[in-house]
Amino acid sequence: MLSVSCRFVTEADHASPFTKSNGTAWLCVGVPSIARPGVHYLRTTVGSLLAGLTQEERDGIHLKVFILHTDPSVHQAYHEVWLSNLTDDVLLYNLTTEEYHHIRRLERQHGLHREKGLFDYTYLLKACHATKAPYIAILEDDVVALDGWYHRMVEALRSARSRSNPDLGRAAGDFLYLRLFYTERYLGWNSEDWPTHSFWCLSAITISAAAIWCLRSFSPTFARALTPTMSFAVVGTLVPWALLLVFAAGRVTAFPPPRGINSMNNFGCCAQGLVFPAHKALELIQYYIEKKIGFADMTC
Repeated sequence: MLSVSCRFVTEADHASPFTKSNGTAWLCVGVPSIARPGVHYLRTTVGSLLAGLTQEERDGIHLKVFILHTDPSVHQAYHEVWLSNLTDDVLLYNLTTEEYHHIRRLERQHGLHREKGLFDYTYLLKACHATKAPYIAILEDDVVALDGWYHRMVEALRSARSRSNPDLGRAAGDFLYLRLFYTERYLGWNSEDWPTHSFWCLSAITISAAAIWCLRSFSPTFARALTPTMSFAVVGTLVPWALLLVFAAGRVTAFPPPRGINSMNNFGCCAQGLVFPAHKALELIQYYIEKKIGFADMTC
């Protein structure tokens, strides 16, 4: 996929492979991008998103790349032809004088990246919401979309719209976001769940001990085989070791999520790629404006 993406972007340096969105896009894809010395992630990200799409599929996407610098010329891609050939809009800051100087100060003071990061995320959400697209996807500029990502996302959104979550009191289709990427290490045995893990471990040991007691009590054959020493070895050694092996294998391996979309747990990370319904994005915009400081995926 990487070679296909690179070739696709290289060809776009000479001519655009698509006509741009004609105003009927159902999905606004926003990619915030910052200059990184010596690397060019953005080329691969944009190439992987668009390579392999048909013109009809491309018509459904309004693609915005947001240059996160008050001086956009510091970003290497800003001067490259492929960027304007492949995107519908290269988004730049359009700020008041006061806002401009404030963002300039935040750029210099890297310790305040939580404020600028949230401001930039909100700015891009606003720009995408203004397109009137029903869905908004925000992707980081260092991800690679797999071949077929578009069709998987369309199917996942269709599934999300048809589902409801009665436990949360939500109507069908009323979801906050669809996560396109996840990091498996954040879907492991979270320490916050230790009471639950402890309960099931103790339950397994207790049930094993009760089963051995029943077998010894009602079956002379098992009573002879399961001597007190053997019973202790099973309950005190083999069962705990089996539980340790389950934990060592990992939660995703031992209890993989069902195929298709699933509710995200409380400890998922991060914001590599999220798709929002437009009305939820509007609520997030208001929320982020009130918060001002924080991370887009963890602010609460």
